[in-house]
Amino acid sequence: MSTPSFSTDLAITDDHNVTQFYEAMCYISKWKVSTCAPLKHRVQLHTDADWLAFMEATPGVIERGEGGSFKSINLKVLLRECYRLAFSMPPSPLVSYRSPPSAGNLGKEMPPSLAI
Repeated sequence: MSTPSFSTDLAITDDHNVTQFYEAMCYISKWKVSTCAPLKHRVQLHTDADWLAFMEATPGVIERGEGGSFKSINLKVLLRECYRLAFSMPPSPLVSYRSPPSAGNLGKEMPPSLAI
């Protein structure tokens, strides 16, 4: 299986917003990222209910109309979030968290600079 490409998946959506959940799921089922291992390991998206909860939890994906019905589903924002979750690296820890505290350096943020 090849690594998914954002531009290829975006071309599938043709930069569309849809108004129905089933329309969104038709596009999502064609995205390579939706079945890639990195996304599957980080987010449980097995059912339509999982996808709906994921969409609702992602800011900017669902715009609701009167009565709570879908006004639009922004597929581009959803696709970006899928790629962000699948392929982004976590932030690096601060040096103070990586280094064990020394007796003379307890409570300080950074170790003292070296004197040459």
